[in-house]
Amino acid sequence: MGTMTLRGIDDQTAQALKERGSREGVSVNAVTLRLLREAL
Repeated sequence: MGTMTLRGIDDQTAQALKERGSREGVSVNAVTLRLLREAL
């Protein structure tokens, strides 16, 4: 499994990821991975 760094994430997007993770009881990383998988 690889590692990836995302740069240039605007504050609004970062906050939305944090809020979603909090609502769903998962980490920002888990939310981001799921969204990427769903988009591809």
